Amino acid sequence: MIDTITSKLEHAVKLVGTGKVAEAETILRKILETEPENAVALNLLGEIALHAGAKKPAENLFQKAVINQPKNVDFLKNLGVVKLQSNDLSGAKETFEKALSLAPDDQQIKYNLALTLVSFGQPLVALELFQALQKQFSNDSDIELNIGIAYIATGNFSKAKSQFEKVLNINPNNPGGRQNLANVLFELGEYNEAKIIYGKLIQEFPDNVALKINLGKFLGDNKEFDEAEKILAAAVSLAPDGSEPLMALGNLYEAMHSYESAANRYKKACEINPSDHKAFNNLGRALARIGDKKGALAAYDKSMELSSDDPFVRYNRGFVHFSLGNLAEGWTDFEARLKVNGTHIQRHYQDPDSLIWNGTPLDGKKMLIRVRTH
Repeated sequence: MIDTITSKLEHAVKLVGTGKVAEAETILRKILETEPENAVALNLLGEIALHAGAKKPAENLFQKAVINQPKNVDFLKNLGVVKLQSNDLSGAKETFEKALSLAPDDQQIKYNLALTLVSFGQPLVALELFQALQKQFSNDSDIELNIGIAYIATGNFSKAKSQFEKVLNINPNNPGGRQNLANVLFELGEYNEAKIIYGKLIQEFPDNVALKINLGKFLGDNKEFDEAEKILAAAVSLAPDGSEPLMALGNLYEAMHSYESAANRYKKACEINPSDHKAFNNLGRALARIGDKKGALAAYDKSMELSSDDPFVRYNRGFVHFSLGNLAEGWTDFEARLKVNGTHIQRHYQDPDSLIWNGTPLDGKKMLIRVRTH
């Protein structure tokens, strides 16, 4: 007879192992009615939710389990994984670091932390972790693959190429190794070889949307617009409810100067994923190009509402304000150019012309004096 909490938990674990998830969930929820802070039950329910794809409920359950047992490494690992899958990189990093401090020899934690650090913008630190794992697990294709991905993040495409070739020496059919090698070859200008690899991958995986998106982007960058359009249109057809193929096709149309077509794709992307600030930024950019300045301003405002710390959005919005005669708002937004790293803005934009002072009082305001020499 199953009567104690411990025996009920053990039974629930066995039920999950035999695929009787619904029965296990019923038992676990009854346990929580008696002991609402039972960390083991919370964690098991979190695992069930995560397996079903319910990331937010899973995260809430793992978080409660960790609150009740803050030094339980397994609970922390689960919480870190769901945060990583939900793209909460800061939360995943913090969680994995805490887990690693409790279990410094846990290789899975090191691996997950390294994965997080690559996406978090710390690829060099990630490389150190991956290379330490490499010494312990030689010829592990997953580790070797992610070392290559980390090299891409550092901009070292030559080393990344060598790394992906190593992956394919271990397993010539590794899809990730083949795709990433093709990506690097595109970056290195070896277009023909890269296209051959992508062509073979798409033949093998004709319904893989990500492959088509990547190939379409690279073809567009190489100004092979007709072929890129066909590939990306196919990706949209395969995933009509996905915003990423639409964004890629919109970007292509912008590169082709087909701004109305770009705006239409971005509008659909915004409808599908109304929380994507980049989709609204791109929509604003395309609308501005076709002369719909008020629509562009509304799109930029929505983008800023979703992500107020993106300087590119503010910068773009500033130009629309200028074109509408909103000089004060324009200059306020235009100052965002100072927060953008790199030379992107310097390459692609210039200061707005013909912004003549209209006589409004300047008391207490800042002035940007622009001097031209001829």
